Amino acid sequence: MQSLAGQVALVTGGGRGIGSIIARALAAEGAAVAVLARSAAEIESVAAEIEGRGGRALALPCDVTDPTRVARAIDAVEQHLGGLTLAVNNAGTCRAVGPLAEVDPDTWWREVETHVRGAAVVSRFALRSMIWRRQGRIVNVYGDLGDRGGRYSSAYAVAKASLLRLTEQTALECSDAGITVLALHPGLVHTPMIDELATGAAHRWLPGFATIPPERFLPPDRLADATVAIAGGAADALTGRLVYASEDVPRLAARADEVAARDERVLPDHRYLNTPERPAVRARRSRTDGSGGGVAYMAGALARTGHSCFRDENTRRD
Repeated sequence: MQSLAGQVALVTGGGRGIGSIIARALAAEGAAVAVLARSAAEIESVAAEIEGRGGRALALPCDVTDPTRVARAIDAVEQHLGGLTLAVNNAGTCRAVGPLAEVDPDTWWREVETHVRGAAVVSRFALRSMIWRRQGRIVNVYGDLGDRGGRYSSAYAVAKASLLRLTEQTALECSDAGITVLALHPGLVHTPMIDELATGAAHRWLPGFATIPPERFLPPDRLADATVAIAGGAADALTGRLVYASEDVPRLAARADEVAARDERVLPDHRYLNTPERPAVRARRSRTDGSGGGVAYMAGALARTGHSCFRDENTRRD
């Protein structure tokens, strides 16, 4: 029996790259999959492939930053495929490449908007369905630079850092509603975006993408396996935190209490870095208030700290 039979998933940015890998992986395990993106041709191709293999799929052209269009898309998903159980926020770009002093401000903001506003808008409407059913999962696709910054990719770095805070905030608000919210780092997977960075205008500022050795890339199957594990509930105990596709997800989830006690895999709060007060303070802030949701709190500054709290000695970066 397929492990995700009966589930209904929505994948944004699902027409190519990471999104298409995730959509195909979910469908292969029996989930009905709605594929969203602005490019109709790409998502129709992915949906047709899924259906050609006996799955159920729906292609929905959509700008994820537009609340009206997202609301209509989710209504269409529930009408044609059933109640939504999983939303994967993958839509994003990496086009605002170069020094901040030179990058076009509108291009810069559009990149942040696609990643962050898109994920927030999709999550808003997905949650309305999930909270009513008291079940569901939201996955925000992360990427490097959110925890450490990097030259010439400021929009991307700000966007990914924001997604981590959004993951934590949403998980806190849904802590008593039976909903899991996670950030997933897909690893370095060879996608069209990598090729664009290696050969396009961005090459001037990020030449390293043109010389990545093949062995550095994570096999797509590893990403597929991690996605299916998360969709099946293997990482529910880690809600609000970051998971890497290169990891053994069930083994990591078995350490959930330790991860929480050490306050790992969340965006650092600069006020409590490297101080003995930080774990206790976060424990107080994350305690539920008994009124049906987690205690919301003000987001810490998205400052580059030079410190990463996402990894620990039991994991490695691929």
